[in-house]
Amino acid sequence: ATFGTDGANCNQTLTVTDFILELNPDSYNIHHCHLKPLSSQAVHELIAETLWLNPTEIVSLSESLFGLTGGNALFLLELLRHFQEDDLLVYDKTTNQWTCDTHLVKQHPLLQVHSLRELLIAKLSDMPEEAKEFLKVASVIGSNFSLNIMRKLIDSEDVYSYCELGIEAGLLSQGPYHKQAGLLPRDSLIESNEEVFAFRHDSIHRAIYDLIPDAEKNTFAFELGMRLWRKVKDESEMEALIFVILRLITRGGDATLDDKSGVALASLCLQAATKASKATGFDQSISYLDFGINVLGQQKWHKHYDICLALYSSAIEAYYGTGNFDRVIHLVEEVMLRARVFEDSFQARMMKIYVFG
Repeated sequence: ATFGTDGANCNQTLTVTDFILELNPDSYNIHHCHLKPLSSQAVHELIAETLWLNPTEIVSLSESLFGLTGGNALFLLELLRHFQEDDLLVYDKTTNQWTCDTHLVKQHPLLQVHSLRELLIAKLSDMPEEAKEFLKVASVIGSNFSLNIMRKLIDSEDVYSYCELGIEAGLLSQGPYHKQAGLLPRDSLIESNEEVFAFRHDSIHRAIYDLIPDAEKNTFAFELGMRLWRKVKDESEMEALIFVILRLITRGGDATLDDKSGVALASLCLQAATKASKATGFDQSISYLDFGINVLGQQKWHKHYDICLALYSSAIEAYYGTGNFDRVIHLVEEVMLRARVFEDSFQARMMKIYVFG
């Protein structure tokens, strides 16, 4: 995978980071490598070697492209791809080399863009509105996505054709991406027999995701999660989709739900937490449990006693497993205060004994 932080919020968690953090810490070492932009000479050599052209023939072209891209290699290669698509770069099979109309290239409208993001937006502007909406939805799902999910989220028979348009525009690539090969998170929905697509670079993913206004991003994700949840047909499908459903829904943490929906969502969180604790440990489980507790509202013990007690009991165990004993004691005291009968607080009381030894 290729990842860059140029123009990104460095405090923002990126997909590859999420994946690495899910691995056993003893199985890898992290080394940070800051890649500087290419120099003017490096850009000149890259263009000459990529196109198999005489370096003396492209001096003016390479200077123009360096001035435009600032040495951003991805920006440069995307421009060259566009020039090829517009037949300004043509491969001559008789001479086994590329030919380039440098005069027309220097007049190309894309040379008016000032950043990689502007270039990607220019690509998107040529696509149908339905395809752009498809790509926005896909960007919320993540850096890669399966047709199985997208067909549930997009009410259209043209889902595959939208993927093809994305590939033609140089925005997407097609799998395979298999969990067995270690290329996807363990909780990914993508199975080895699914058709999988991915954004070609995180800059592409980020540019499309940023088409959604910041103020609407969380609500957009929440609505997608709720839509995906409603499309679940049976328990086996829920087993496969539960993590992504909650990954989307929990991003809209301040959404207002009625009591019935809140209880259903809290129960879903409890189910996901149980599964996560078995698969990836307690850290992910805790996030589901905390969200489930919060979604029940201020009157949770009065209105939803049973599911509330179950969430608190599981959260006590999960926090104990991570060594966060302060949080354990806080939750235990809440259960002891709210429990209707002694038996309901017995497990919590035992955990308090374990903490204090």
